[in-house]
Amino acid sequence: MERIKLGWGRRETSIREPVAVTGQMYLRISEGIQDPLYVTALAIDGGAGQDPVIFLSCDLGSLPWELVPDVKAAIQALQPEICGDWIIMNATHTHCGSSPRKDQIVSPDGAYIYSNAKYREFYLQMCAEAVADAWNDRADGGFAYGYGYAVVGHSRRVCYFHDKGKGPSSGNGHCMMYGETNDPDFSHYESGADHFLNALYTFDKDEKLTGMIINVPCPSQVTEHLRKLSADYWSEFACT
Repeated sequence: MERIKLGWGRRETSIREPVAVTGQMYLRISEGIQDPLYVTALAIDGGAGQDPVIFLSCDLGSLPWELVPDVKAAIQALQPEICGDWIIMNATHTHCGSSPRKDQIVSPDGAYIYSNAKYREFYLQMCAEAVADAWNDRADGGFAYGYGYAVVGHSRRVCYFHDKGKGPSSGNGHCMMYGETNDPDFSHYESGADHFLNALYTFDKDEKLTGMIINVPCPSQVTEHLRKLSADYWSEFACT
């Protein structure tokens, strides 16, 4: 049986040019970088007879539907031996991420916004390079997994005994986002809390930690109204 091979790769995707900041219901234009945005790749290769898998994590609010096939095409153009079916992409759901969309975003007041086409081209290249680095960095290693407990967040949908009648943008029946809990009509939060933290750790052949996959049931929305690019709490976590 062949040994498992693991490799990591990462590229920064934040730029200082003004770009659209995603994550709210209105247009924000970046005014610099609070902390870097990244694409991070982990390649796992089990050897002959097994399909490898490559995880690609993106500091974005969401993955535009047309981005995934274009990322796979960019990866294969750079590293033809990598099959697009091996790629699994996810977004960290930061509300201060960039926007690698195809359509050009126009500011209603005529403010300058960096070309979406150019930024998208740059973003695809960074994804491809991160994955190629992870693939080429493969080396004998191993992994371990487990879970812990961390109070990261809670439900933001507050429910009331009666409809608050504040319109479709702030209410939905008896519940609303960020509702007041000191209201005498307060009933409960819409859902419970899940504070489990799931983790996968990767090691080299000398049992030295090389990276981690962290899965928490909480979006990256601590700094969600900024006009600067930010990976939210993942930036502080990655630097520790």
